[in-house]
Amino acid sequence: MVISKDLGYISAKRFDLVSEQITDLRQMLNGYIRYLREKKTQMRKESDQSYSTKSEPEFTNEGRLPIDVLIEHSDNRSNS
Repeated sequence: MVISKDLGYISAKRFDLVSEQITDLRQMLNGYIRYLREKKTQMRKESDQSYSTKSEPEFTNEGRLPIDVLIEHSDNRSNS
């Protein structure tokens, strides 16, 4: 941009306008990048919390594994 202005390809007024637009765009992009980084950090924290708050799996049928219940059920059917 500077070289274009120095060589007379663009006017000083145009150079100032474009430079201001570039500065505004840079600020918007940096703000968006900062937002995305904060969002990513927040999601990681929430994910870590969800893993740490999960309880152990609960067993059904008085603490027995489901396969034990199925075996017992099939034994009872064969005895009938």
